[in-house]
Amino acid sequence: MKTNFRKLSWGFMFILLDLHIYIFDVLPDFIGYLLILSALSRLETYYPGYKKGVPVALLLFVVSLLSLGAGFGLHHSSFTDSPLWIGVSGIHLLLLLVLVYQLLSTFTQHARSQQKHALADSSRNRMGFF
Repeated sequence: MKTNFRKLSWGFMFILLDLHIYIFDVLPDFIGYLLILSALSRLETYYPGYKKGVPVALLLFVVSLLSLGAGFGLHHSSFTDSPLWIGVSGIHLLLLLVLVYQLLSTFTQHARSQQKHALADSSRNRMGFF
């Protein structure tokens, strides 16, 4: 289980850090979403609530693949200023919010089921902050 939580951490590291060398993204988001998908699919054997995040992470993976096109050559065109691309970006952010909320909610429920009340309270407080 510890390995899977590390995968989640690394996945979010890839997503949240945008490190670019020219147009090349050193930490591409789609790898982060793959790490999160892998972790969630394995964590559901410990607690079934984790499977709720799998479809959202899968959608985020697909949207992040679409954004690769914007990074390679389309970035300077009018495509990234189009209403379609702005809508895709908005959906991406909304899905990311849903994923984080689902994960924090599941962390809280999982910790309570294991009688780890301090961890559950910590997770719930972070969810309220979020």
